Amino acid sequence: MPLTVPVVGIFTNGAASSATRAQRAARLDDDIARANETWGNDCGLNFVVLRRFTLNVEIDADSVMDVTDQSISDAVDAARRRTNDATAIYVVYLSGKNFAPDADGNLPDGKGIALFSNFRSTTDYDLYGQVALADGALNSNIFPHEAGHGLFLRFTDPDDINSLTDVDPSNPGGDGHSDDPQNLMFPIVPRNNPLINADQCSVASQSKLIIENAAQNGGRAGRNRKRNGGRARRKRLKNKPQMVKRFNKIIAMMRNSARSDKCARRQKTRRRRSAKATCPVCYRSKTNTAVKMKSTRPNAFRRKSAAKAR
Repeated sequence: MPLTVPVVGIFTNGAASSATRAQRAARLDDDIARANETWGNDCGLNFVVLRRFTLNVEIDADSVMDVTDQSISDAVDAARRRTNDATAIYVVYLSGKNFAPDADGNLPDGKGIALFSNFRSTTDYDLYGQVALADGALNSNIFPHEAGHGLFLRFTDPDDINSLTDVDPSNPGGDGHSDDPQNLMFPIVPRNNPLINADQCSVASQSKLIIENAAQNGGRAGRNRKRNGGRARRKRLKNKPQMVKRFNKIIAMMRNSARSDKCARRQKTRRRRSAKATCPVCYRSKTNTAVKMKSTRPNAFRRKSAAKAR
């Protein structure tokens, strides 16, 4: 049975491919399709569009340092209120080609994390995804990559409250990324045919961003099921807002210390223009920068000579 990951698209003024309703739908649908090509085909996850919103505000990615920037959080919070705090990945589409440079001078195309909305225990909590995409992420696999960061958030030891991590399970010593250049979770995201391995699938399929997993533990989906006459669930522990704030701060620090996410660019091959295309009667010597003139008169004389001979 497919595991459902709802996605909410939030378009801000000036974002690429957002001028019309059809363009906004097409961009979000493309990101969803790319996520399903990787996480769906390999792991059985099914990304679906939950809602799509437009905000009459412009957020320039060039001025944003991280995904927890207040402008992005405000946009996500507004959408969460409209969806009744639904379990979902909330994607904010920004204007501007890239985010502000990181400490190494890199220009990220996207940023993404999962954050806590409620916490009761290491096995009973609610998450939502917060992703921001610049124009440079258009027509790329950046969204599935950022979704992966959110899907990897978990407690590695249910008895240890300090075991929270979002590292790539196939690269435990890394910063949340794979060390395989063809893997979807490599920091320079492959353009074509990105791979997902078994360890990544195993962890992602247990994420609380998945509706079925949230319902099992009485999350938002579980509460909705109960209202609709579903099976009564056991008495739950109370939410701990102070732990929510603590964990969300830790998550932001983990992501900010990781390498930036960029999509692999097409290799541009610069064609040399031929000398004849540049100037029909001249060429530039490889050894001498002076421009030499190439006369066309000898050819003309040969043509006249050939005509007389006939």
